[in-house]
Amino acid sequence: FAGFSLFHINRPKDPIVSQQSSELNIIPMRYAIHAGMSFNISERTSVIPHALYMRQGTASETMIGLYAQLNVNEETDFMIGGYYRLKDAVAPFVGIDWRNFIIGISYDVNTSKLGAMTHNVNSTEISLSYVKRKGGRSIFDFIRCARL
Repeated sequence: FAGFSLFHINRPKDPIVSQQSSELNIIPMRYAIHAGMSFNISERTSVIPHALYMRQGTASETMIGLYAQLNVNEETDFMIGGYYRLKDAVAPFVGIDWRNFIIGISYDVNTSKLGAMTHNVNSTEISLSYVKRKGGRSIFDFIRCARL
């Protein structure tokens, strides 16, 4: 799987920075590129490595991750893995995929100098996603699509 996104293509102004019309208060475009692949290591287990790169103005972020997806039954998968934000943080992750819903929790642990500035206060993120899947059988059933 892969994807590309553009944000702020109409170059909106940021009213918080300044009420005046200038180039300084225009929000720069942001783009994101992501990709990954699902490898079936058994009939009930997949491993999914993936990567994300985002850039906005002079700021950029690169993340790599890996998680395992374990099929519990026909409606439920259990997910466990983690992410690494280059030169900044690690984030272990666990989640459950039940029917069309995915609930996950991750804990972002800062590994850069920013951690010292924030007195090593890390963050927990809880996510809830709804993914509409087509019902019935398809000619593409041999492909196990990553769900997160």
